[in-house]
Amino acid sequence: MQSGFRANDSSQTALTALIDKWLKANDDGDLIGAVFLDLAKAFDLLNHELLIQKLNKYKFAYTLLRWLTSYMDDRYQK
Repeated sequence: MQSGFRANDSSQTALTALIDKWLKANDDGDLIGAVFLDLAKAFDLLNHELLIQKLNKYKFAYTLLRWLTSYMDDRYQK
């Protein structure tokens, strides 16, 4: 779920939507998890390959790892 740089969205709107989804998932007995990333300051300092290895070690979904790898490929923060 992305709310940054979208018209009429704010962090409050995003948080409200997430809490609603979490409460519904909890009521349904589903597992709830979240990852929040703000790479703006640390992006160039982060070893992208090491991050993917660590996430893989902790059994993150292959599709997420593929997406992150693609996203971080040849990308730099300026």
